[in-house]
Amino acid sequence: MAYYLLIVAMRSGEMSLVAPFRYSGLLFALLIGYVVWDEVPNLLAWGGILLLVISGLLILQSERPKQN
Repeated sequence: MAYYLLIVAMRSGEMSLVAPFRYSGLLFALLIGYVVWDEVPNLLAWGGILLLVISGLLILQSERPKQN
């Protein structure tokens, strides 16, 4: 259901606003991995996650319309 709603949002919303929320699946994957398999990402994985989060936030900030 969540994936369907994400597709609907991408079709009808501003793509630069919706795109960073596509990475929310990463949060759920981390949570499920920990709860089900007791798996914790290693340092390299945390570095990749950090890069994804920072790039998403920078895209969101740069694509936001300028308010005067």
